Amino acid sequence: MAARLTVSVSISPELHAVAERMLASGRYSNLSEVFRAALRLLDERERGFQAHCDTPRTMQPPRETLSA
Repeated sequence: MAARLTVSVSISPELHAVAERMLASGRYSNLSEVFRAALRLLDERERGFQAHCDTPRTMQPPRETLSA
């Protein structure tokens, strides 16, 4: 098992309620698991966004406008 680091974070009451709701679902054993899952999802999302930004776009001709 990889070494673990201990950190302290401050979250809003609303985010705490979300974390507690996830914990109450029974899917997670503790708040650390909830936060690790959240960070993994954020990392996946950011990698997807970066891949999207790095994808070359094809040049599209300007749209024609209809004149009245």
